Amino acid sequence: MRRIKHLILGSMLLFGSVSTSFAQGAWTKQVSGTTRTLGSVAWTGTQLVAVGDSGAVLTSPDGITWASRSSGSTAVLEFVTWTGSQLIAVGRLGTILTSQDGVTWTPRTSGITGNLISVTWTGSQFVAVGRTTLARPNDTGIVMTSPDGVNWTSRAYGIRGGLNSVTWTGSQLVAVGYTYTVNGNITTTRRLVATSPDGVMWTSTSSSTSSLNKVIWTGNGLIAVGDNAILTSPDGTTWTARFSIYSQTLWSVVSTGTLYVTVGSSGTVLNSLDGVIWTARNSGVTDGLYSITWTGAQFVSVGPAGTIHTSPRETVSPAPLLTAPAQNAMNISTAPTLTWGALPEAASYRLQVSTDSGFTTILVDDSTLTTPTRAIGPLEVNTGYYWRVNGKNTAGTGAFSAIWNFTTASTISIPAPPKLASPTDNFSGFGSTYLTWNASIGATSYRIQMSTDSTFSTTLIDDSTVTGTSRFSGNVQLYTYYYWRVNAKNTSGTSAYSEVWRFTSAPDAISPQVLAHQQLKIEAGNILRFFLPHRTRVIIQLFDSQGRMLSQLLNETRDAGYYNLPLSNELRGSYYLDFRAGGYHRSLRYDPSPTQ
Repeated sequence: MRRIKHLILGSMLLFGSVSTSFAQGAWTKQVSGTTRTLGSVAWTGTQLVAVGDSGAVLTSPDGITWASRSSGSTAVLEFVTWTGSQLIAVGRLGTILTSQDGVTWTPRTSGITGNLISVTWTGSQFVAVGRTTLARPNDTGIVMTSPDGVNWTSRAYGIRGGLNSVTWTGSQLVAVGYTYTVNGNITTTRRLVATSPDGVMWTSTSSSTSSLNKVIWTGNGLIAVGDNAILTSPDGTTWTARFSIYSQTLWSVVSTGTLYVTVGSSGTVLNSLDGVIWTARNSGVTDGLYSITWTGAQFVSVGPAGTIHTSPRETVSPAPLLTAPAQNAMNISTAPTLTWGALPEAASYRLQVSTDSGFTTILVDDSTLTTPTRAIGPLEVNTGYYWRVNGKNTAGTGAFSAIWNFTTASTISIPAPPKLASPTDNFSGFGSTYLTWNASIGATSYRIQMSTDSTFSTTLIDDSTVTGTSRFSGNVQLYTYYYWRVNAKNTSGTSAYSEVWRFTSAPDAISPQVLAHQQLKIEAGNILRFFLPHRTRVIIQLFDSQGRMLSQLLNETRDAGYYNLPLSNELRGSYYLDFRAGGYHRSLRYDPSPTQ
């Protein structure tokens, strides 16, 4: 239980609470009916089960109404999990209990007197981990395995320290905790990660300071949390430290499939969409939150103080209200943009477009939309179309909107002149480049011209076969201005030309590295602006003032041009950005400015 860690650190203990919350909502205090510390909570699909001190077991169908159950044990129960067919709880003095329903519990014989802190199910066996004692520097790690939760075998582990959590990735076991070294009167604690294919043979590594308290497998990777620590790993071997804005101990972490939430001391709640960037949430709780689970509609976190905190359960989103094109609209473009009212309750939207009101023939069926708009087409001319939208979140899929229809124009509109993109007007670069522009709705091809003459009386490029939105400039000369423009075409005709932009190659004295250095800066609003003189891989990492990497902001290949990268508005203090592009490397200080 998380209380063990408090004892080790010598901190004050509070007793007995349960908290539930949707990650973004306020937490409301309820009554648990116990003053015992609760250290773990699990969701079976139909009910919540929490365990804690003196053999405490509580069950609840909704996180609000809780019933006390008899476990038949007086030991501290550290952890409970649901395998899909049974509950298993482990605790101090080698305590192991199993239950089919959370009400009736059966003790199992472990054959040890050590303390079991966590247990997982691999699909073929249970693996429980823990440590021999509750106080350093005398404890060592414990591993036990069982094919059925009834018959248990102790496995040799023997690492000085302890294991706090274990998870199964589908191919291996990953356990985390701490190890330590003793030098005279000084005990140094280090993070411990151990991996095993079978629960018998283990490989362990240690790094940095402090300890890790919880590890989970998300389906795509591992997330581990601990003393002011969030780490991620794709394989249990390579770990990357992520940024926590609080100097707090994090006790537990859970995944909904699309959202990750971690909780810890002093009511700390952080969430993340990707496991990399974490955002603090105001829980309204000051007690420690020791364990968290997800029911499919809300989060439930247990800890001290004999209370329950709940939030409104996430509900299915209502039907959206369509906005444009208007109902029964005529003469609509063959490449229209459909829009509807945003739903705060929706995490995503599904748009369907058909030529019949029964949607028997569906032309567009897109359920990946996260904003209330979608461009479609090209459509047929003088044709009626029907469309509808619904919203979706973790609570389910909402009802479809009303069905609206529109009719396209009898002829295809001539596309609008393209808008040029890069290189920007009056750009001074180095060497050849790609000329790029934004797509014009309805265009099937483009004509690009490039000349050393602003009137285009002679041209170096005159290409009307381009179907994409870029064209290589070819070789360019130093000290020379080049002018370029683009038009768009479809079956109805050709647009006017775009604006005329120009660019020039840089003289020999200005290298790509020097030019990039001049253009790399942080602008108002916490925007990192940088320039790439040619296509290259860009790696941007954020470090704190102590030189610890907090997150990797970018790691991908980008084309030549200017870029603006928004930085976090929630950071406070001094940080450093490490910028690498090709052979160019520079670090610059970042002092975030508050934004409204």
